[in-house]
Amino acid sequence: KRLAFVSIYLGSAVKSPAKQIASLVLLLLTTCSVVAQDPVQVEIEAVDVRNNSISVTYNGKSRKLPLAPNIEITIDGKKAALASLLPGNPASVIYDKEATAVTSIAAQRTAILPAEKLAEGWDEIDDRLIFLMVRLASTEASLEAIDNALAASNRGQSRKNSQVRQAENKNEDMDRKGGGPVKWSLFYGRAAESFFYHPTDRNSTYHTETILFQQYPVNDNQAGPGVPSRQGLPVHQRPPQFDYIYRANESAKARAERDIAQLIGKTAELIERKQQLEAEQAGLWCEIAFRSVSHYDLDKKPLYRFEPIMATTDSDARVQLETIRSAASFTALALSIVDAAQRDQQATFSKMKPAITKARQDMNDAWLRIGVDVTDRKSAEGKFHVLAKKLEESSSNLSDSHLVALEGDMAKDQQRKDTFRGLLQESIIRYAEIILALDEMATLMKDEWKVKPDVDKPIKFVSLEKTEASWGLGLPERARDTNSVNTTKQAATDNERIDSFKQNSVWSDGGVKLTVIERRGETFRARLECNEWARNIKGSIKDGQVTWLAKDVQPITGGVGGDNYGTI
Repeated sequence: KRLAFVSIYLGSAVKSPAKQIASLVLLLLTTCSVVAQDPVQVEIEAVDVRNNSISVTYNGKSRKLPLAPNIEITIDGKKAALASLLPGNPASVIYDKEATAVTSIAAQRTAILPAEKLAEGWDEIDDRLIFLMVRLASTEASLEAIDNALAASNRGQSRKNSQVRQAENKNEDMDRKGGGPVKWSLFYGRAAESFFYHPTDRNSTYHTETILFQQYPVNDNQAGPGVPSRQGLPVHQRPPQFDYIYRANESAKARAERDIAQLIGKTAELIERKQQLEAEQAGLWCEIAFRSVSHYDLDKKPLYRFEPIMATTDSDARVQLETIRSAASFTALALSIVDAAQRDQQATFSKMKPAITKARQDMNDAWLRIGVDVTDRKSAEGKFHVLAKKLEESSSNLSDSHLVALEGDMAKDQQRKDTFRGLLQESIIRYAEIILALDEMATLMKDEWKVKPDVDKPIKFVSLEKTEASWGLGLPERARDTNSVNTTKQAATDNERIDSFKQNSVWSDGGVKLTVIERRGETFRARLECNEWARNIKGSIKDGQVTWLAKDVQPITGGVGGDNYGTI
């Protein structure tokens, strides 16, 4: 546009053709040079030190920009490193078209302002979620320090990891990296947008509309006001308290680098510490997403605590009563899983898949008997039916991805582990989103039909405690046939006695180390290591006796060994 303006201007002002041509050439060259080196005002969105790039907001849209190797970076006029740039910093950026890279960044620090108060009727993020996010950022800072230390210990592996990261960047889709979980900053943005940054008045069906009628991602980066996330034409805004969490993360990085520096060269210790941190990280994903549900105290609603009753007893009222009872029972189970997962993630994830499947089947059978029309997708019942199916799919994905990620870890298959940890992270958020949508539709039916609670009759739903665990992939048929979560009182007593043999516990003797990867009732998975060999094992534990057979051993290095029997 600028060049076109120059040509028009010269055409009307310069009389001599020779002078016109000479002036045009001179101004064209000058203009091109200015365009290539003209500073542009942007806002820093993200900083990728490993891939030497930054993401910025410019004219209301996000752009990812590569950086020149000899880039000049200043903050408030002082020379600084790339890692010192913070999301939210305004900056003047110079982009060289010939080099196709940013050659200069002049950033300014902004004071951390309190989060702006949201419009009336919009929910705010609570302090507990912010605390959990600070913990997650700190955990990921330690994981990053360990990865750097492992890379320094093994340059060949470092090159392989670099190739994997490059492949992930090429496959980047929407806001998540292909092949692994997203970082805390994107996870926080997703949680904030999905659960807090939108209208919450009683007439809003935001979650249902978002899940059932999502728009294409191309519409997900528009300038101007509006609700965030994937509904409508949103504006991507940095959620409140982001700067606070980021500063906490920067402090955690420095501390983590100091702590991990003492373990450089000690590969076994670094890997063991990484496994512990990854387990903590997955637990925090669950707590954060499910906190977004428990924040609303949905399980305290009378609708999900007591049997419903209606003022009239005609045939329509009886159909409506059974419909809302079945819907409320299904939602009550889904909410009980949220509560249970925050206490014991491992046990809950093993039971949620069969529990949700059974509860959905019960609801479908009840609706079929009374003739509920689930094909009408405009009705609350039709939408609830679709959401229930999506919740069953999400619970299956969550349970299976959790198990496969553990198997990938046992097999030291980093790519497999990261892929399914990424799916686990996404499934946790998805599960929580669908629950909020189910609540919207159940509440809509209750209000429309004027349903009241019978406070003398607690509502009945599938009990998670009485659900048999879904053992999933790879367990021996012997274990599937002989083990049940419905243990006897004697088995429960035995398990109490040997409770110290739990996930992440480490047992060693005579140079042999056994690390418990997973514990489910009387079965466990572990890694057995010494200087000469390493093995993944599946075994059983009862009355203080630990047993595994050679046929259940997967060698990593060395052989499988023989059948083993031990006592704690």
